[in-house]
Amino acid sequence: MFEPLASLPSQKKFERFMADVLDRNYGAEKYKLMCMGRGMLNHIQSTFTRGFIENTGELNTFGGKSVKGLDVRMYQIAGLGVNFKILPHLSDREFFPEASNVPGAAFTQRQYDTYIMDLSPVDVRGGGSAPAIQQYHRGASRFYETFVAGIDSSPSGGVTDEFVKAQANKAIYMATDIDQSSYHVLSDMGIRFCARNSGKMELIS
Repeated sequence: MFEPLASLPSQKKFERFMADVLDRNYGAEKYKLMCMGRGMLNHIQSTFTRGFIENTGELNTFGGKSVKGLDVRMYQIAGLGVNFKILPHLSDREFFPEASNVPGAAFTQRQYDTYIMDLSPVDVRGGGSAPAIQQYHRGASRFYETFVAGIDSSPSGGVTDEFVKAQANKAIYMATDIDQSSYHVLSDMGIRFCARNSGKMELIS
C-alpha cells in the first residue's frame, strides 16, 4: 500500500494509514515495525504523542524511574500497534539532499519516508509458508572474488647484464605494472520482499 502526502500527516490520517496496512494481516504478530526517517519521528513526537508523558525522571506518569525523556517509540490505538525505528540512511545528505517544499517540514524530504514492515511468513502456492524477505542469487555463490596482482607481486631477481630484458624464468605473470596489488569482491545477489501486507508513506513535494 502506498500513501502519498502533500502535507505533513494529521493524527487522523496517520492512524488511518496504520489501520489500512495492519488490517491486511490482522492475525500476525501483535506489533508491527514502523521504520521512518528522523523528520517523521520528530513530527509524531512533537504532535501526536506530545501529551503521552507529562513529566520526566522520577515524576513521570508511568514507569517510575525507568523512563527518561520524551522519546516515545511505540504507538497503539484501537487494538493496533507499531514500534518506531529510525532508518539512519534516510538522513544521509550526500545521497538524499533534497529539501521538502511542504509547509512545516524542517527536515529533508526523505527523512519523512515511513514504512510499516510486516515480516510475517507468507503463504506459498502448494501449501506451507516462506519468509517475507529472502536473499537470492544466481550460481553457486553470492560472491565473486579475485586477486589482481601488480608488479610488486612479481620479483624477478634483477635484469640481465645487458639491462635489456628481465629474467623471465624467475618472473611471474601479472595483471598490471602498477606497484600495488588488490583484492576485489563482486556481489551478484538481490533481496525479494513480499510487501503485500506492508505499506509506505512519503512526501511527494
